[in-house]
Amino acid sequence: MFFRIVDDEKEYKIVGDELYLRSKTQVNGYVNHNNDNFLKDGWYATGDLVETDKDDYIKIIGRKNKIINVGGLKVLTKEIEDVINSVNGVVDSTVYSEPNNLVGNIVCAKIFTQLENTKELKLEMTNRGKKI
Repeated sequence: MFFRIVDDEKEYKIVGDELYLRSKTQVNGYVNHNNDNFLKDGWYATGDLVETDKDDYIKIIGRKNKIINVGGLKVLTKEIEDVINSVNGVVDSTVYSEPNNLVGNIVCAKIFTQLENTKELKLEMTNRGKKI
């Protein structure tokens, strides 16, 4: 879903596909927390990866810390979760990485279902995986 930030008190910019925000009332950081996302010039690096349309509306496509590097290719976990979650019988899923000596990381998924017989679900997942 695309959205637009319309607020005279806030600014935004996109740097390297990441959304940055700045406001007049923004904090400088949190106590006992890694504050690397708070930049000295007042910008806050949200960690949200975004794309824009021709009218400069924004769509969040994932999180910077939720990217899996597989042999140099960047995989957004949310994209994979969206495909898995669209399969009939899937309640939810979590995509994560596991180390691999050949490609650095492999994509893994934990799939939650209420189906008792998961044979057809596994077959559907295999077929969907071949299409990706």
